[in-house]
Amino acid sequence: MTMMDIRMPECIKSKANSNVKYWLLVLWVGVIFSALSVIHVSHACRLLTDELSTLERGSNALQEMWGKYLLEKSAEASLVNIEAIAKDSLKMRAPRQDEFVAIFP
Repeated sequence: MTMMDIRMPECIKSKANSNVKYWLLVLWVGVIFSALSVIHVSHACRLLTDELSTLERGSNALQEMWGKYLLEKSAEASLVNIEAIAKDSLKMRAPRQDEFVAIFP
């Protein structure tokens, strides 16, 4: 006698059938939940990637402004510019020969 030849009673068959249906339902719900989770995580990743891209563009703009600021600062601190400001705004001039004073210890 093989396993195929053994007949199960009807009460065991119906109970086994309901267990299979229960587990199929549980698996189906798990698959749906998993698929929805993948969709949610993919959308969140896209949003975060977009935010990162926006922040990087802002960072690049700030870096460019910083470079321009440093260039302007170095241009204003040049000796030629300082001398022009001293002559024009402060009315300063180089001392004449007779205005020099030597101090000896």
